[in-house]
Amino acid sequence: MEGLTADGLRQTVLSGRGVRAKLEGANVTKVLSYYELGRIWSVREYAKGAVASPKVLVACERGKFLLKQRGKGVKHPERVAFAHDLQIYLRRNGYPVPGIVGIKGSNNSILRVGEDVFELFEYVEGNRYGHGVRETMAAGEALGRLHVLLEGFESEFKSPAGSYHASQDVLAQLSRLEGAVLKAEPGLNERDRMGLKFLIHKLLEFYRGAAKRVNQVGATAMRQGMIHGDWHPGNVVYAGVEANGRLRCVLDFDAVRMGYPVADLANGLLQFSMLGRGKLLRNWPVNLDEKRFYGFLRGYEKQGRVLSLEEMSVLPWLMVEALIAEAAGPIAKTGRFGDLLGSSFLVMIYGKVKWLVAHGEGLVRG
Repeated sequence: MEGLTADGLRQTVLSGRGVRAKLEGANVTKVLSYYELGRIWSVREYAKGAVASPKVLVACERGKFLLKQRGKGVKHPERVAFAHDLQIYLRRNGYPVPGIVGIKGSNNSILRVGEDVFELFEYVEGNRYGHGVRETMAAGEALGRLHVLLEGFESEFKSPAGSYHASQDVLAQLSRLEGAVLKAEPGLNERDRMGLKFLIHKLLEFYRGAAKRVNQVGATAMRQGMIHGDWHPGNVVYAGVEANGRLRCVLDFDAVRMGYPVADLANGLLQFSMLGRGKLLRNWPVNLDEKRFYGFLRGYEKQGRVLSLEEMSVLPWLMVEALIAEAAGPIAKTGRFGDLLGSSFLVMIYGKVKWLVAHGEGLVRG
């Protein structure tokens, strides 16, 4: 990392889902030629993470690396430079993020080939989230420590900004759900179509109602700060089973931006305590795993700071907003959530939202 720069603009003046983009072989060879990697042993597709940002795992003389092409919407050079600047800052402060590899000569962290933007990261070996309480607590600790560290972060590059809270984008996505689902599922009968319309109307009511509850508390809870923006189990890597859930690395800073740390926390609580059972959505429990919920929250407060009563009071309503926003984006685009039917997925989301509305406040008081 020594001497690595994130000044892509000066030196150079892509979550649901869809079809996974791929890097073509000839393009990969050209891109890798910009790096000092020695002899290349193998290159294979790495089918994880955002489907719009294709990746390959490279094994070579220097070790293992992950080559990533930034997807549409997150490949603006200044946005990438800001994210790299932040990751370099975190690494220098001992936070577990992958090292970024600079290109030959300039050691710039950003590679532009035509209109495409590439990044090369050191590959971190480890285990994925196993749903244990210790692992969950470690994820909460890592988010708390991240928020504390980012209070001291400054960059010459402009920070993106935004939130799923009271978002006009989310409202627009909700308005497109019906048309997108009907296009993807043209065989729905009249009864199912009416049920879909009712379901989307109720989700819109829940989203607006939750945002209103948060806004009633106001600025005392919703202070602004730098956030990760996509804190979920797929973006953390753990050491082996023998390490008792020790977190080894945090991944994917594409969504880092100025936002609300308490909203980042609410999304993390949701993602790490939500229950699901395979692809039969009717078998998914509506409730959260309370042990994991409290484990994540304890971990966050251990490494971050103890939440105020106002911040605690907005958590369940932010979780409602986060859950609805998580479903609305992908389904508004394709009518589906990955390979799951949009109509069935929305029924599942509706059940979980109703549970949160009924039990969320009691959960955070517990």
